[in-house]
Amino acid sequence: MKFKKGDIVILVILIAAGLAWFGLEQIKDSGSGGEIVIQVDGQPYKRTPFNKGMKRQTFHIELDEKRFIDIVADGKGVHVENVICPDKLCQKTGTIDKTGQSIVCLPNKVVVFIEGKGNSQVDNVSY
Repeated sequence: MKFKKGDIVILVILIAAGLAWFGLEQIKDSGSGGEIVIQVDGQPYKRTPFNKGMKRQTFHIELDEKRFIDIVADGKGVHVENVICPDKLCQKTGTIDKTGQSIVCLPNKVVVFIEGKGNSQVDNVSY
């Protein structure tokens, strides 16, 4: 099969459009300028600005019954570094870095999420 000049032009336009769309998505997601929100037992505990250039911050939260949770936020995202709870699912959640993502520790009643103006990627998924 031989490509004609028009076929090559259409192919180049489609590739350029795809790369432009991908580039815009990357720019939109980087440095969202949101806010990290930490809630303990349903009450606000800490709010701090989140951006890709932020320095490492560790939040050590002492809970009742000799329990604690260490939450680390840096330019890469937010994650639970150390926690005293039976299953440690919040620690296994990994790093969150986009608006709408959250980490929940049910035994300790701690919720960490990122809120901001950006579009949440969570609502775009359907099964």
